[in-house]
Amino acid sequence: MTNEKAGACVKLAEEKLGDPYVFGAWGDPCTVKIRKQYAGYNPAYKGKIYGACPVLSGEEPDCGYCKWDGHLCYDCRGFTYYILKAAAGISLQGAGATSQYDRADNWEMKGNADKMPNVVCCVFKYRDGKMSHTGLHVGDGMIIHCSTVVKRGAMSDTTWTHYAVPKGLYTREELKEAGAVRMKPTLRSGSSGDAVRELQEDLKEMGFDPGEIDGKFGPKTREAVMAFQLAYSLTADGIVGGVTWQEIEKQQSLRRPKQEGEQDKEPDGEKSEEWRVESGDMEKSEEGEKMIRVPEKTIRELMEKLKEMLGEGD
Repeated sequence: MTNEKAGACVKLAEEKLGDPYVFGAWGDPCTVKIRKQYAGYNPAYKGKIYGACPVLSGEEPDCGYCKWDGHLCYDCRGFTYYILKAAAGISLQGAGATSQYDRADNWEMKGNADKMPNVVCCVFKYRDGKMSHTGLHVGDGMIIHCSTVVKRGAMSDTTWTHYAVPKGLYTREELKEAGAVRMKPTLRSGSSGDAVRELQEDLKEMGFDPGEIDGKFGPKTREAVMAFQLAYSLTADGIVGGVTWQEIEKQQSLRRPKQEGEQDKEPDGEKSEEWRVESGDMEKSEEGEKMIRVPEKTIRELMEKLKEMLGEGD
């Protein structure tokens, strides 16, 4: 469930994907000066802070060569703080993930992750007597968090143990109406059942041949999964976890035709701009999302390459 504030948090978090991690940072511009400042505050992390910077590590002469030039930087609790403050005007109190979670006045409700409602909220990982990591649940079991860079994740992909809904993000009535998080299962070789059948049907619709649609995760399905992951720049491990499910659902939703009666307009009433890159492999959906259309020839080449890599050539 989202409302205006929660939706703004999700939108901003998605815009920040790829921003760098700097221990101690709270959404500061990623500059040499800022990195030196936080390295001075946290000497134990100086090596990592310097090592991830092309200038401070001696790889480049200035920031103009850096992919993070002009980006903001955060650590995990700095990222959630920044998103909630910038998008919803909510300030979490506490210097670290543990102190943030422990402050009762930060939260409308909190508890174990298995009881989490399907709302935008903070999630935490409890380990060794403290909250060792935190991120933002953006709905349906999907997470955006800062670790190395701001990245996507899923409740099923790591040990998220607790959740907490910030005060002021939802009304109590909205929280009462929110349903439970429904997460799709992680699938891999040997899995079977309706979820595998759904996966096979989705892959086939997108041009990745999983073999027979039989609800059994065999070698052909694994090849199709890996080809899909390669095509969309995911880790090609043949395992369908939260991030792979999310990309499948995104690509499928962008391919679905508009329902009868839907208007081809943006929220402000202006008609959507439809455009296509000259190659024809990328276009903008009516919602403004980038949709990659992988050519059939590319899919065939990926599938053949995978067969060779897996030693399953004809």
